[in-house]
Amino acid sequence: MKSLLIVISLLFCTAVNAQAIRYEYVDGSGNLYRLSPALIEYEPVQAEFSSSGVYSGGNAVKKSISSNDYENIRQKLQAAIDNHAIHIQNRLMGSGMILIRQQNETKAILLSQHTKEKIALEALLKALITVVD
Repeated sequence: MKSLLIVISLLFCTAVNAQAIRYEYVDGSGNLYRLSPALIEYEPVQAEFSSSGVYSGGNAVKKSISSNDYENIRQKLQAAIDNHAIHIQNRLMGSGMILIRQQNETKAILLSQHTKEKIALEALLKALITVVD
């Protein structure tokens, strides 16, 4: 019986991991945020790849986050995902993009530039990557 419970637990954990949702967010300047329950990674756009040829998103950051931080991010992402009125069809300068990755599928949701959901999400992400000396 104990062996059966262990096997069932392992199968459940494997199924949960296979179904894990991973989020990425690209802000209005093209900076990329990769999110996991314990980590935030920031990949800034480099000047040579920005639309102006001058803008740089700064330095890359890889930082641990708390489960509360992750839940706050997830809630802000979900608020933007649920509000279809702020979704747009084409990526425009200044718009945001949520990428939802699950197994081999990726779904992209484009957010209009001046929406409260996008502004709140970006403020939280920027606060989390800010390195205090």
